[in-house]
Order: sequence, then C-alpha cells, then structure tokens
Amino acid sequence: MKKTSRYIFASTLLIISLLLPSLSFCAVEKDPAPGFWGQVIISKEAQLRALSRGVALLSMNVDKKVAELSELTSCAGPRFHELYFLLLVNRRSPYDLEMIYSEIDKLNNNFAAKISEVEKVNNYLNSIQGVLTEIDATLDKLNVEAPNEKEKNAVRNIRNIMTKLKAQITPNALMAAEALKKAEELKKNLDANMKKIDQDIPSHLKNIMLKPELNIFSREIWMFLPFGWEQWRMQLPNIFFQKLPDNKDKYIAISFIFLFFGFPLFLLGIIFYRKKFPGMKKKYPVAHVLLRRGWLILVIAISFLANGTVLKFPETIAFYRLGVILVSWSAIDFVWCLKRIFIQKEHPTPLIPLFWLYVTGISYQFLNIPYSMLFILWPLTVALIMFFMNRKKKDKLPSSEKWIVRISLWAGLIMLFMSFGGYVYLSMFISLTWFMVCLGVQFGSTINFIIRHYYGKANNKQHELRRILIIGLGIPLIWFSIIVFVMIWIVTQFGEITLFRSLLGTKLHWKNLSISILDVAMIVFLFFVFKSLSGVISTSLTHLASKKKNERGLFPLLKVLTFYSLWGVWILLTLFILKVNFTSLAVILGGMSVGIGFGLQNIVNNITSGLIIMFGKSLHEGDIIQINETWATVLRINMRTTLVETFDHAIIEMPNSEIITNRFTNWTMNDNNIRRDIPVGVAYGSDIRKVEKVLLDVAASHPAVLKEPMPSVLLLNFGSSSIDFALRVWLNDISRAMTIQSDIRKIICDEFTANNIEISFPQLDIHLKDAKTIPVNIAEKTNI
Repeated sequence: MKKTSRYIFASTLLIISLLLPSLSFCAVEKDPAPGFWGQVIISKEAQLRALSRGVALLSMNVDKKVAELSELTSCAGPRFHELYFLLLVNRRSPYDLEMIYSEIDKLNNNFAAKISEVEKVNNYLNSIQGVLTEIDATLDKLNVEAPNEKEKNAVRNIRNIMTKLKAQITPNALMAAEALKKAEELKKNLDANMKKIDQDIPSHLKNIMLKPELNIFSREIWMFLPFGWEQWRMQLPNIFFQKLPDNKDKYIAISFIFLFFGFPLFLLGIIFYRKKFPGMKKKYPVAHVLLRRGWLILVIAISFLANGTVLKFPETIAFYRLGVILVSWSAIDFVWCLKRIFIQKEHPTPLIPLFWLYVTGISYQFLNIPYSMLFILWPLTVALIMFFMNRKKKDKLPSSEKWIVRISLWAGLIMLFMSFGGYVYLSMFISLTWFMVCLGVQFGSTINFIIRHYYGKANNKQHELRRILIIGLGIPLIWFSIIVFVMIWIVTQFGEITLFRSLLGTKLHWKNLSISILDVAMIVFLFFVFKSLSGVISTSLTHLASKKKNERGLFPLLKVLTFYSLWGVWILLTLFILKVNFTSLAVILGGMSVGIGFGLQNIVNNITSGLIIMFGKSLHEGDIIQINETWATVLRINMRTTLVETFDHAIIEMPNSEIITNRFTNWTMNDNNIRRDIPVGVAYGSDIRKVEKVLLDVAASHPAVLKEPMPSVLLLNFGSSSIDFALRVWLNDISRAMTIQSDIRKIICDEFTANNIEISFPQLDIHLKDAKTIPVNIAEKTNI
C-alpha cells in the first residue's frame, strides 16, 4: 500500500511540473501585443542577417560572372562570324565542315551556359529585393502599431540595415540586367543563325555525297581545272595560316609537350620492354623492330592529340588528323608484330597500300583540294594504290589477308567508277572507311587467334573457367570495341562525338515498339554475358558431378534448370529493354494458348515426360539401359528428348514420352555391376573338383571380376556329350561385359589345356548289330 501511495505522489508531481510552463505561458498571453511584435522584430533581424551573409558571398562572384559574360558577349559575335566564314570556305570538305560546325555549336552552348549563370544570379538578386520590399511593408505596419519606443528604435535599426543592403544589391542587379540584355540579343541572333546552319548542313552533306555535279564526260571539268588549280594555289598559304599555329609561343608549347610528355613516355615504354622481354631482339628480330617503331609512332601520335586539346580551333584540325594517322600506323605495326611472334608469319602486311590511300585522302581533305582537281587526283591515287595492292597477291598470305586483298581490289574498281561518275567525296569516304574496317578486322582476327590458341584447351577446372570467360566474353568484347571504334571514326568524319551519342540514342519505331542502336548493343552484350555465365555454371556442375558420383542424377537436372532459367532471365531483360508491354503480351499469349496447346500437344507431352524423368531420377546420364533387344548408354536427357548411344555406336534420339510409356531395363540404376554366367562343358571322365578349382582360380585372377559377391561354379546338367558347368561372376563394368566374358573364356581355354581338362564337343556313337544279308539280283541289260 505504501508503494502504491508513493507512485501516486510521484505521478502527481510529474503532471504539475508539466503543467507549470503552460500555465506561465497563459499568464504571458494576457498581454499579447509586446510579445508578438518583439517576436516579429527578432525574426526580421534574423532574416536580414541571413540575407546579408548571402549577398556578401554573392557579391564576390557577381562582378566576376558579369565580367565573364560581357567579355564573352564582346568576343562571341566576331568569333561566330570567323567560324561562319570558315564554314563557307570549307564547304567542300565534309570533315572540316563538321569540325567547324561543332565549334560553332560549342561556342553557342558555352554562351548559353554563361547566360544561364548570370540569370540565376539576377533572379536571386531580384528575389532578395522582393523579400526586402515585404519586410519594408511589415515594418511600416509595425511602426504604427508598436506600443513602445524600444521596439520603434529596433525598427529604425532594421531600416538602416535594409538601406545598406539595397545599396549593395541595386548596382549588382543593374549591372547583371544590362549584361543580360546585350547577351540575350546576341544569343537570339546566334540561335537564328544556328537554326539556319542546322537546316543547311545535312542537305549540303547529302548533296556533295550523293548528287554529283560533273562526271568524266563533262567538258566543264576540264575547263575549270586550270582555274581551280590557280585558285587553290593562291589560297594555299591562307589554308596553312588557318590550320597551323601562327606564333612562336604556340610552337614552344608544342615542343614542351613533346619534350616533357612524349619523350619520358617513350623512355618508360622502352625500359619496360627491355625488362619484360630481354630476349626479344634475338628470337624475333623483325617483330622487335616493328614493336619499337610502333611504340615510337604511338607516342608521337599521343603527343599530337595532346597538343590538339590545348590549341584553339582550327589549329586543332592538323594535330587531330596527324594523331589519327599515326595511331593507325602504330596499330598496323603492333598487329604485324603479334603475327610475327604468335602466328609465325614472315610476309609483309597487305595493309600498307591501303594505309597510304588513307593518308592521301586525309591530306586532300586537309588541303581543301577543289572539286575540279580532286576529280582528277583521286581516281589516279586509287588506281596507283590498287596497282600496288595487286602486287600483294603474289605474296604468300593467310586466308584472311588474301580476302582483304581480293575485296580491296574489287572495292578499288568500284571506287574508280564512282569517281568517274562524279561521286568523288563518297568514293573517298568509303575508301577511308574501308581501311579502318580492314585494320579492325585484322587486329580482331589476330587477337582472336592468339586467345583461342592459348586458351582453347583447358587442363583443369580453373583453366576451363578462364577459357570460358575469355573466349565466351572477352572475344565478343574485343569485336564489339573494334566495331565501336570504327563507328566513332565514321562519325568523326561527319561531326563530333555528340553526333555519335545521338546516333546511339536514335530510336526506330514500329507500332508500339521502339528500339535504338544502344538497346541492340546492350541486348547483344547481355547475350554474351549470359552465355559465358551459363558455361561457367555448367563447367562447375560437371566438376562437382565428377566428385559426387552418388548424386550424379542431380547435376544434369541442375544444368537444365540453370540453362533455361538464365536464358529466361535474358529474354525478360530483353523485353524490358525493348519496353514491351507485358500486359498486352499476356493477353496475346492467353489468346494463343488454346491453339498452341492443340498444335504443340506432343511437344508439351514430351517436355512433361522429361521433367518426370529428371525429377523422378529413374534415368540418369551415363546409365546403360535395355529397350527390347537394344542396349544403349544414356548420353543426355533434354527437356523434349533423350539422346542414347547403342553398343553399335549408333545415336538414337528418343522422345521422352516413349521412355515413360514403354518398358525398359536400367542396368545401372544402383551401380555399374552386373552378374554373368559363363557356360562351360567338359568331357565325361573329367575331375569335376579340379574343374571347379580351375574355374574359380580363373575368376579370381581377372581384375574386372568382383571379390564380393564371390564367384561360384554351378554344375548345371549332365548333357548328352558333356558335363555342363556355369561360372557365375559379378563384373565391375557393364559396358565392357562382353569383352570381359571373352577374356575369361580365353583364360579358361588356356587353363584347361594346361590341366589336361578336355572341353567336350558333340559325339555320336553308332553300333552295328549282326543281321541277315539281303540278297541282291542284278539283271542284265536287254534291248527292247
């Protein structure tokens, strides 16, 4: 009772302590006016302090951002007109045309980004001014209704802070608004011009590629040839001036990159090469030269590309072009070095003529050769290169290189006819693309051969898993990378990587289905991933099955279920990537289920029977079965059929429903042991105890005869010509039962001969009894 009273007293004190603050608050609420305005003043002061801190931080960046926008506004107009002029001058060079277009697009995007940054600043300043206006209205009301002088003084202090804040904000807002006004006017003009360029460039590229102006029979081509030569000769210095660095400082920067980036990189590669491959020079002298030269060319190419990133357009064109050319050259050397080492090919590469065709085409584009001159120069170049390519037919080339030479000759002939027909630019583009395709095919086939040669055979489980991953996933990834590289190169001939991204994202629509190149690439990539994963799981299960022979029926079932589960997941992912409506698919499949059920009745029956066999474990892979008079080994149990191999080495594919419905004998359901009786007949008079001992000794001497159950000898019968015995033995391998019985019979024959035991054969005794003779009269021959 005392404890209960204590709990009540403590609870009462707790309730009173909780009620005291609320009671004191109610007491204060009797005079609401001073507390309310005090709270308002405190909140406005806190709000102004936060705004002051924000404005202080913003003021540090406003001047910088507005200055950057003003500078870009003053430079963007002249820069755009400069690029637009280059666009008009280089209208006959698709690569330069799209490079210039990408620079214009980059200028426009940078300008839009700067405008967006200043707009955000301006909007923030405007929002602060709106907040100050709201605070000002609140203070006006408070100044009228405030009950005491202390609060009015606080209002005056707040107004002073607001005045200083407005004085700080207003100049920045005016400066940002003025910069935005000028920038938006220029942006409006740039957008109008970009819209015009966007409409003009695709049609122009289509015209120069697919609509020839002249052909070999046009008289104008010969009339304008001297004029085109003279005009190009006069413009050549200007072309070099536009596309090459124009002052000493830039050349110093270029030299700096070559000296302090390229040269150390080359030395590091040489040191690594000497350390890892010390005997390369003596063992493969030609490959040694190719590898060192390829590395030097690659380092120079990387240096050129690095210079292209720091220089300003259009000076980057020359460096990017040289970089791509040198990368291609180094790739040829590396590929042929690998062929020399791993494939032992001593012949020269057939890609050299195509490489020089590629270099010549790039040079014609870089030099802006006019159409009238290009119409003559390009066919002559193609013909000369095809002449040297034809000489490659005499070399002892592998089959892949022979096909490259043959197709290149036919392609060169087609390019000549296209050039004569006026499709010079299209012929040039296809020729340059063909070189990149050949280079990619040769590189991919070489890597493919090396991987398959070294990982094609596996010695153990670890190597088998590695082989499956590398061959199943690595080789497709290599080919996929080569295809992507060639596609990127093709796209760079007609724009920047942004066009490549838009190409990947372009969707093809068919009814309610839409698919893009990126979706197709993802589906193909997942296909090889699931294929490799299926191989890895299958190999792992096979390895486990070899260890756990008592559960050998479980692993084939797991293989089948894993196989169909993985590919089922792949199909679901494919449908998900394609954004297929599963509801509509379910409705369609439901409507088709009746017809499919009747049409696929036998197939469904066999699949159901296959599941019964797998889960019922009445039949396993490797079992020896007997159906009627046919003996066979089960090779594989599929969902629909079971594959067996007869002892005559015939392969039979049996529907699972027949195995379920018909009677068969599984001789290895429990184990591989089998009992066999070997009949033996000996002659009468033989010592049957000795015969029994010899037969048991023969059985004990053969390694395939089990000790348990023990062999035994049965006396079956006293035959008409022999005493019939049977040697009953248990054999450890049913698949070799006939061979083992034959071996035992041979040993029995030898042992019987050695022990003077006669093997009987059928004998017939004829006994003649005494009998009266039958008289025989021989009649003489008479003439009739």
